[in-house]
Amino acid sequence: MTKFLNGIVLLVISVAMLGCVTTVREQQTVLLKDVLIFSQIHQGNFQDLRLVNQPNQRLKVGNVVDTNANTIKTLSFDGATKITLMPNTRVKIALFGIELLPNQDIQSQLFIEHKSRQLFSAKTQYVTVMPAGTKYSIKAFQQDVSVDVFEGGTELFSNSRSWQPKLVNKHENASVRGENAPVTQPVTVAKMNKLIHPITQVVKVLVARSPTPKMTLSMPPPTPPQTKIDWLKFSDYKNCKPDECRVLKKYISPEFKEVYELIREGLTKVEPSATYTRRDFNNDGVIDFIVIIGSTYHCGSHGCETFMLLSDKKKYLNVDFPIAFEIGLNKSNELVFGTRKGCGFWRLDGKELIHIRNEPSCE
Repeated sequence: MTKFLNGIVLLVISVAMLGCVTTVREQQTVLLKDVLIFSQIHQGNFQDLRLVNQPNQRLKVGNVVDTNANTIKTLSFDGATKITLMPNTRVKIALFGIELLPNQDIQSQLFIEHKSRQLFSAKTQYVTVMPAGTKYSIKAFQQDVSVDVFEGGTELFSNSRSWQPKLVNKHENASVRGENAPVTQPVTVAKMNKLIHPITQVVKVLVARSPTPKMTLSMPPPTPPQTKIDWLKFSDYKNCKPDECRVLKKYISPEFKEVYELIREGLTKVEPSATYTRRDFNNDGVIDFIVIIGSTYHCGSHGCETFMLLSDKKKYLNVDFPIAFEIGLNKSNELVFGTRKGCGFWRLDGKELIHIRNEPSCE
């Protein structure tokens, strides 16, 4: 096994700095999503890598998930944060993230894609890592922890408070031994690409096995028959008016960029799409937006990635929404998110989206 595949790697994609975190007062829904197996590792490649099961098993805080020498598993936090456990890896589900359990005999590897603005952390034996940028990785063995940042940045914290928090910037590596403070150095793009290669193989298998989303956002889903809910009508982003486009483009373009990168790598052929609706949701006299991103990358069995652009009269705040197929308002002015399993009811409180309840029916 190569040196890289003997490491512990966390790949995190987030879109918010720590100071912009939007918390939702609800325990995260954590699922064991996919189980993959392979025969062997040859020259850094997984041989005969294939998807064998999609259990969608719900996990609780304190549950431990592990993999053996020929198994890969993926986890999902609220449908927005995806974690890939590579071979010989053990993690424990925490309240707002994961804890990487130490293994003195063999090193492990895992990747994280973090696209939510909810609080999330990855804790190792000596260091806790929190997203403060877009993409980064962590490798660890015994007393050694190494962080490589692909885009944006990440922040490291000493579990024993032995040193001050350390920000690691794009294309930098931070190495930590035991209680010692991090030491940073630049990392080449070629090395970064090598670090990402294992997860690229996994993504390719999962995308190939994923069906084309039934909901394409250039064609909004049909309005459900319920009369007690005002189901919002969404417009195609391609047809937005100039004043709307100026607001929407800033937030939609980065999402499209990720999909086009997958297209260039041959991992998907489906073009991204987006729809939006406009309304004054917080009653401050300024129009707000709800945006849904559609692609094989952003959509799953429960719906597609959704966010609100909430105006405070000076700027727009990007507020994460639950994944859903349709969105509406009921007579109590609650936001209703419809999925195949029922409806979730939420309330907008200032700049926070607060969960109220789930129901098997949207009535």
